[in-house]
Amino acid sequence: WFVLLFFSISNMNQCLAWFSFSSANEATMQSFFGDRASRSTLNMLLNWGPIMGVLCFPLQSWIMQQRGGLRRAIWCGLLLGLAGNLLRCIPIFYAASTANSNFVRSATAFFLYHFGQILIAAAGPFQMAATTRLAVVWFAETERTTATAIATMANSAGTTIGFLNPLWLSP
Repeated sequence: WFVLLFFSISNMNQCLAWFSFSSANEATMQSFFGDRASRSTLNMLLNWGPIMGVLCFPLQSWIMQQRGGLRRAIWCGLLLGLAGNLLRCIPIFYAASTANSNFVRSATAFFLYHFGQILIAAAGPFQMAATTRLAVVWFAETERTTATAIATMANSAGTTIGFLNPLWLSP
């Protein structure tokens, strides 16, 4: 159950990071990110998920079939999500440390937002598809349905928090 708890937290975090831009109000996003934060840009940030899902699914399937594949797949998902979140934070940290708020609106910053979002989206197949394999490896046959349901619902909880996040942070 300890392993399931930490897997569920990482699964929730991946989906939360992926959905963080999607439910934001365009006017609020433009006040912070400038004119580049149009509705089409925000939609593209969200659409990286299905695009990268299709591209990464074969690799994820191959890794999961190898010996020790569950561990490697989870590590791939964790590291891709971490790298993506760090890349997306660079413009904000830079602007905060230098008091130069124009950088968050620059083309370089938008490249970092998109590339970070691509890495987070690539983490999705590794996190989401590992739920049933985790249940098979770590749980008895009578507990697998519950473990799979908890891990899957954690991903949905990340989506829910992602949609509610703008309401809490930027009224």
